[in-house]
Amino acid sequence: MSFVMAGVGLGVFSWGLLLPVIVSALNWQAAWMVMGSVGLGVAALDLILVRNPIATIQRSSTVEVSNDSFWTTYRAIFKNKAFWIIGVAYLLMGVNVIVPFVFLPVYARESMHLTYVVSTLLVAIIAIFSVVGQLILGPLSDGLGRINVMIICGIMMGTACLGMVFSSTHWMLYAFTGFYGLGYGAVWPVYAAAASDFFPKRNTGSVVGLWTVFLGIGSIISPVLCGWTIDTTKSYTWVLLLGLLSGLLSASVLFAVPRAEKP
Repeated sequence: MSFVMAGVGLGVFSWGLLLPVIVSALNWQAAWMVMGSVGLGVAALDLILVRNPIATIQRSSTVEVSNDSFWTTYRAIFKNKAFWIIGVAYLLMGVNVIVPFVFLPVYARESMHLTYVVSTLLVAIIAIFSVVGQLILGPLSDGLGRINVMIICGIMMGTACLGMVFSSTHWMLYAFTGFYGLGYGAVWPVYAAAASDFFPKRNTGSVVGLWTVFLGIGSIISPVLCGWTIDTTKSYTWVLLLGLLSGLLSASVLFAVPRAEKP
């Protein structure tokens, strides 16, 4: 999962470099058209090139899978304590992730008075360091355990937001942004891999899908809460402190997950 997800980080980094060039040469509408066209191209490549393994196709017709109805599967998932705890932690990750991706470049420009070029580079830094985090922390979770690495990621992402608050130069801001990227990159593959540790493999798609609902709720709450905070306090500092709080809370919640993982 970590090696596959590394492609996402490289993709975000590439767009971070390409979009300013496209916008400067043409306009924002052209940039959206290019991204949409690339998305359709990826869908076409998936259709042409990607196939399910034969073993997966064979298992899909077995009695074990066919007897598991939609409601039976979801009822078993909802009864699992680990599902709810990890779901809440994932929700808090959704709150955390919005903070740097939406508000960090604006914070760099308006609070630190950095240039537009320096400010927009911050998202690209998160993306490139996310690849490093995926390739280091992802495989590390195979030995340390998913929950332990998820806790590490939450602490890293939270403390990085705190470091951004105290950054006095753009180099310090770059350093803490890169540190954030290390934790951010490993979150997605490790959470996905945790589904197969705590649930039967035939249900991992349902589990990850439901956890993504939690993530979506957090991603909806975050910009509303952050925007209200900025309008009320007239400062971006408190938004970054919300990033600190959500990251540490996410890590704290995970301590309640039962450590007896499914073999």
